[in-house]
Amino acid sequence: MNITPEFVTALLSGLVGSILGAVTGGYYSYKGSIDSAKQQISSLYKQEEDRRRHESKRRIHDIRHDKYYEHRNTIVQIEQELIPLRVNISRDIISIADAITNTHEANVRFILRFYGLHLSNGLGLRLMNLDIINKYAELYSAIESFNSDIQYVSGMVSSFMDDRKAGKIDDSMIESYKVFIPQLQDTCEQIDQKSLELLGMCKLAIGKEDKKIRDQYVEDGKEIKYTFDKKSLNNKYEGIKKEEDGSLHQAEKQPKFVSPFLDLKKVLITPVNV
Repeated sequence: MNITPEFVTALLSGLVGSILGAVTGGYYSYKGSIDSAKQQISSLYKQEEDRRRHESKRRIHDIRHDKYYEHRNTIVQIEQELIPLRVNISRDIISIADAITNTHEANVRFILRFYGLHLSNGLGLRLMNLDIINKYAELYSAIESFNSDIQYVSGMVSSFMDDRKAGKIDDSMIESYKVFIPQLQDTCEQIDQKSLELLGMCKLAIGKEDKKIRDQYVEDGKEIKYTFDKKSLNNKYEGIKKEEDGSLHQAEKQPKFVSPFLDLKKVLITPVNV
């Protein structure tokens, strides 16, 4: 067999072509495998990222769901606390008005018992509506001030009682008491009005459509808003006053409220000419 240069060239060309084809095919096969692996990893990463995002959103929604019901339960708690509070403020208003009516030049009526007012502290931190938060804060501040004032006046009355037993009367203390009582009356009336407004707002908020407001808060986490229009509030105020008006429940046996007091009467001595 004669091996010609052309034969050798053809043979080498075929061999080189086969090698290059194998190398090229291997390269593209390898590259395809790498690209496929990258796509698979990217897909897995995206799935994990979506899972984490969904889990994070679910946790946030769970937290908001709990906070919404904490907010709603706090409104119910405030409403329940305001009922006995308004009974006590009514008692204080009656006794103070009676003391002022019966205090004049010839008599001073000392109130022997004031009714302290209670509204739990820190409830504003659990509320999610600014209108209710602000009204609660106003009322709480007024109650704290009132409780401090009645403690001061009660101490004044106790001191007077001790002095009276000892046979001495401090006229300056009596005058201070007479000045302080009208101020307490103003404070009582302010608290009565503020507590009425807060109670009306709480009743309106509890009566609002629950699911729609809840779902909105769970979704966006923004302030829970209620529509406190003047007409609706006035209707609630009137309803509360009717419930509290004992004259509307005459068929029911009503407890009588008696405020303990002490009258200090001045004895006028007319000089006799001898």
